[in-house]
Amino acid sequence: MPTTTHDDKHAGEAKSQLRGDDHDRLPDPEHGAFTIHPRHMSWVNWVVDIALAVAFETIIGWPFIISTDLSLRVGFELIPTVILLTVAIACRRWMPGPALVLGMLAISLQPLLHAPPHGCDLGLCILIYSAAAFGSRTSQIAAGIMSLVAPALLGLYVFLVPLNVAGWSILAETVAYGAVIVVMVGGFLWLAIATVNVLFWSAGILRRTQMRSRRVQHQRELAELESLRAQEQLIVEQERNRIARDMHDVIAHSLAVVVAQADGGRYAVRANPAAAEPTLQTISEIAREALTDVRSLLAQLRHSQGEGPQAGLDDVATLLVRMEGAGLRVEHRLRGTRRPIGQAAEVAVYRLVQEALTNALRHGAPERGARLTVLWTETHLELTIENYLNPTPQQPREGSGHGLIGMRERIGMIGGTVETGVVGDQFVVAARVPVSAGSSRPAPVSETPATAPSDILASSRDHARERSFEQ
Repeated sequence: MPTTTHDDKHAGEAKSQLRGDDHDRLPDPEHGAFTIHPRHMSWVNWVVDIALAVAFETIIGWPFIISTDLSLRVGFELIPTVILLTVAIACRRWMPGPALVLGMLAISLQPLLHAPPHGCDLGLCILIYSAAAFGSRTSQIAAGIMSLVAPALLGLYVFLVPLNVAGWSILAETVAYGAVIVVMVGGFLWLAIATVNVLFWSAGILRRTQMRSRRVQHQRELAELESLRAQEQLIVEQERNRIARDMHDVIAHSLAVVVAQADGGRYAVRANPAAAEPTLQTISEIAREALTDVRSLLAQLRHSQGEGPQAGLDDVATLLVRMEGAGLRVEHRLRGTRRPIGQAAEVAVYRLVQEALTNALRHGAPERGARLTVLWTETHLELTIENYLNPTPQQPREGSGHGLIGMRERIGMIGGTVETGVVGDQFVVAARVPVSAGSSRPAPVSETPATAPSDILASSRDHARERSFEQ
């Protein structure tokens, strides 16, 4: 039955950068800032954030204090603040709201421990940025308020509490010069620190806007992909109904006439044997006419398929490009040498890969990618499509689930098998398709990770070449 062909132009336009990394996932707007709803973090994200926290507080937040007599001493009273800020920065993307609260708690310990303002306090800027970029709307607003309130509290602390620290002690001495001087110096101090905080908060807002734009673009590409598939299924269903009606009309009518003639002839031959010949002649004519009509329907089917070439193994490359453009990065690996499996089998395999990757894009975790493994053996083509499960699965819609049934039907019609199921945190689709009989003996099987989509399912004439897969 005819189906719509793959759209090369659409695939080319879909090569936008829509890969949703773990740190690009926006929070659920229904979640408050300070409720515990951890975001998904890969081990790479954890390593980066922990390394940043340790490096920042080690280089800038090392608890050394320069006294007013320019002597250097270790500020043991700063150690609790440094430790809490290090933990907060390490968790800044995992739980942005609680990390911001922990950072403010660390800063609040300084007056209680009579610790002076220190370079480690700059870690609050990182927490403000992270809350604005990765936190919920409430944490975003709280970060903006904190960027203005924190400098004011700092000014009150250094003006009202004498500190034996070079630089800060001068501010406390300005109180003796009158309220005007205090207001001017304090205002300048607040403006300078608040400006830095607001710049970090604004950078977080810009990052948030960028992530939202990527998500909207991803949803648009996904909607276009769904629309193309819906149009294809509609055309297939319409053609199937038309052929079913035509076949029903031809076969039902012809068989009804044949049965009626055969029954009539069976009774007539007893009284007049010569009447059997016209009856048989009529049956022969009806059967020949029905056979001609059926052949005509099949010819129309083949003709309509010729107008839109069926997608096959060579079109999997374009499919992978389209999926990557829609936000699903597919790692593909080829083992063995391609063998002929027939046009019908190629169409079935293409549809299986298309359905499996589309399901991964819709129902899985596209930001973690998918894996397509192709293994050519002497007797079979084996495919495995693996994708990570969505940590927050969607509720199944009414009437869904036909895709897996369609996979089994298509592969079963060409003598293959399909197995699907959950393995660990992944959903796996494994298919096995027989190769055509009489194919030439191939070169020894080797494992070839593909570097580009065009390498997937490469022809046996090209002999698989070993390449490293580009992540």
